[in-house]
Amino acid sequence: MLERIHTIDDLWNISHHTDGWDKQFELIEGKLYEMPLNGWLHGVIVANVSWLITRYVNQHQLGDITAAGTGYILNQQEKDTVLAPDVGFIPAHRIPATIPDEGYVPFAPDFAVEVVSPGNTTEEMDLKIEAYMRYRTRLLWVLYPKQKKVLICRPNPNETGTFTGKFVGIDDTLGGGDVLPGFSVAVRDIFGK
Repeated sequence: MLERIHTIDDLWNISHHTDGWDKQFELIEGKLYEMPLNGWLHGVIVANVSWLITRYVNQHQLGDITAAGTGYILNQQEKDTVLAPDVGFIPAHRIPATIPDEGYVPFAPDFAVEVVSPGNTTEEMDLKIEAYMRYRTRLLWVLYPKQKKVLICRPNPNETGTFTGKFVGIDDTLGGGDVLPGFSVAVRDIFGK
């Protein structure tokens, strides 16, 4: 039997109008993935990284930061993709004059942070990374709490759909590059104690 290809409308209805009210989902190439509820460590790390980035973005009036649970439409052709990064960034020049009360952000974030939780599979994380890079996210940090390391991903400018990834550890520093110019943070400050 063929697996059903879900759409953005299906995702919205499941998330807001059906028995799926107690669950959250993401949509990758038309397939639904349940987002697990996360624990204490995940929450602390998301709060740390969000606060550090938000403070910098607000001080320099660079744009908007979105919190976990904010859906971004990365692709709406053939097989829809909607992801909800733990932290998302939209630069000021891309923010529409009027922001709708409902619905997902109609494009990919320029910068996204994903904190891997115990419920995330390697396959799911690989699909997310590939989707962010394929659909125009310019910088992605994937945080691995148990290993206290970060995978930094950037799309290759001349090869659509490909990207470069580099791991950094607890003693390293992360930079915002051309997405968040001048921003840097010690990996240690993100993971805390």
